[in-house]
Amino acid sequence: MTKERLKKYRKYKRQLDNPYGLSSDTKKQLALEIKEIEEYIKSIDDLETKSIFEKHFIFGISYTKLSLQLKCDEKTLRRQVERYLESRR
Repeated sequence: MTKERLKKYRKYKRQLDNPYGLSSDTKKQLALEIKEIEEYIKSIDDLETKSIFEKHFIFGISYTKLSLQLKCDEKTLRRQVERYLESRR
């Protein structure tokens, strides 16, 4: 999974929530992509990392807001995501 693919989750959800003009094949592709991203995030064993992925990529909370919620540095969160993704390549 790539960060670019994860970032597209919310875009795919919006498209599927308002499917006017989408072909049935496109709807199926979007649904499959959404499912794969959700399953990838659900498969993360470390609860802290999983929470960061869910809040940032699924719910759209910025790293800045997350860092305030978690009382840590924004760069730390970004590095944690990058390290996790790199370790799974």
